[in-house]
Amino acid sequence: MQLRQFERFRWRSGLALLALAPTLAISAFGQTNVAQGVTERGYSLLDVGDFVGYQWYQIYQGTSNSIKKLDPGIASGARVTENIWRYVSLEQTFTFSNNQAEFLPSGDISYAKVAERNYTLAMLGVFNLTPRDAKYRPYLFAGPGYVFYEPSSVSHIIEPSGGGYVAPGSFGSTKTGAFIYGVGLKYEWTRRADVRVDLTGKISHRAWFDLPTTAQTPFGLYVPPHSNESSLMVSVGVDFRFKYHEPPAQVVAAPPPPPPPPPPPPVRIQAIAGAHDVCAGDTLALTASANGGAPGSTISYQWMVNGQAAPGGTGTTYNLPTAGAPGMKTITVQATAGNLNATSSPVTVTVSPLLPPTITFSVNPSTVVFGAPAIPLSANANAPNQCNGRLTVIYQGEGVTGSSFNPGAVGGFDQTNRIKAQTRTVPLVARVTDQHNQTANANANVTVTLTPAASRRDIVFANRSARVNNAAKRYLLEELTPRLRDDPNSSVILIGHRDMSENGRAFAKLDTERVLNTAAVLSAGKGVCASLDLSRVQVSEAGTDQTSTPMPFGDASVKERTGQAATDQRAQFRRVEVWFVPGGADKPALSGLEAAPVKAIQAKGCPR
Repeated sequence: MQLRQFERFRWRSGLALLALAPTLAISAFGQTNVAQGVTERGYSLLDVGDFVGYQWYQIYQGTSNSIKKLDPGIASGARVTENIWRYVSLEQTFTFSNNQAEFLPSGDISYAKVAERNYTLAMLGVFNLTPRDAKYRPYLFAGPGYVFYEPSSVSHIIEPSGGGYVAPGSFGSTKTGAFIYGVGLKYEWTRRADVRVDLTGKISHRAWFDLPTTAQTPFGLYVPPHSNESSLMVSVGVDFRFKYHEPPAQVVAAPPPPPPPPPPPPVRIQAIAGAHDVCAGDTLALTASANGGAPGSTISYQWMVNGQAAPGGTGTTYNLPTAGAPGMKTITVQATAGNLNATSSPVTVTVSPLLPPTITFSVNPSTVVFGAPAIPLSANANAPNQCNGRLTVIYQGEGVTGSSFNPGAVGGFDQTNRIKAQTRTVPLVARVTDQHNQTANANANVTVTLTPAASRRDIVFANRSARVNNAAKRYLLEELTPRLRDDPNSSVILIGHRDMSENGRAFAKLDTERVLNTAAVLSAGKGVCASLDLSRVQVSEAGTDQTSTPMPFGDASVKERTGQAATDQRAQFRRVEVWFVPGGADKPALSGLEAAPVKAIQAKGCPR
């Protein structure tokens, strides 16, 4: 039956390991040079340490089958290194490893197992690729060794799982020579300790443990003669350093005397920034900066206005006073550092005086009728110079809204007495304000006229009567006549009405008769009657038409003749509308008006 195959190590494994050494050496040597530079370091003559690692074993039988093998296991040991020469050292090592040996019985397919220990003593020559005072030391090593392979007793064998196993009579230890080789890297951790990593190969004669070299019995154990023991171990260890040689003292040359200091750079000052013409009271911030002077020196500043040192002007920024100081200003600034100084180029600033604006104002038209359309207001505002900036004009006064005057918004008129024209003079103000809150006012008056208006009053009559009673005569003679006399341009309109109950042929003309009698009281010029010119009278008869709303009239203080009182509920419809139209007032929009019939009225005389 085919046996299990394992990876093989040969001599060429060692050659591959040695081929890695130059790469490791170049890397470490480069790091040493970077770290060490040209400075010499200390070194030790004797290093003593221990290590721990992991060891792989393999047996090459010369056939396709592995009859015996040693399993890998933990390895540890100790070593002593003598750094005799700068690049060459001698090293003695002792290595101990626990492994398990496995044997394939003759004719079987599973292995018998037993614990095995091996000890290795070696005398090695070490070739270091960097000197012994380097911080990193890659190296190659090789040399003879002696190995002790010691299995446990036969009684500790773990039998194969296949069955049919025949145990040997006993095991014996194997002692044989070996060749040890490998590469490593040592790092100087401190001046008293090194850390090192090693990759170690080992080749020795076979470990045959006193077993036959050929199968003697079925299921018996044996070890073929055509084999060597090969192993590879990776280990990490610490070496303690003894007989330490300190590095030679470094001779430090005295530094050359310092060169004389260079002369300080001259003071240089930039041009003044922020200069422009301003108005009195404005803030004008000027700035300038300088550099140069002796190292560490502080630069001081002095601003000059018209050749005089400016109070407070000792920094890189200077606020030029402008309030109450109009005129042209020539400004410079001097920068000083130690005994060096520089003066800026001059700048010129003109400060203009701050003058209030002016304004003129008039209203056109200056006389307007109450209730007329609004009048636009316009004032003429002027700025003495550019300092006033934008001008704002507002208008104030009764009836003013924004920039217009509304005549209908003016108060103070007696709207209940429109028999005469009323006038009011309204003062208006136009105020201009500039950006500095300076103001100026201008005044203008506008006259508002409230024109007279026609007014109406009804006189009433007794039922089926056209006689003007005493109450009506009092109104016509004591109230209406004085108004007509005081206003020669005034006029009267008389419109007669009769009640619907005043029907029949005898009363069909009551509305006309009532108008004629009323006009006679106003114009007869005899007795108690007035003498109104009838050219100022217009008349109309409405019959029973009551389209215009009646206006009841009564005067309880007047004593009436029997039958002439007009106090019943229907008296309001037995009436004459008496319209007083003052001069200049609009006549009411009434239809059917005619001039008063002079003859008919005069024929009435002065009614009793």
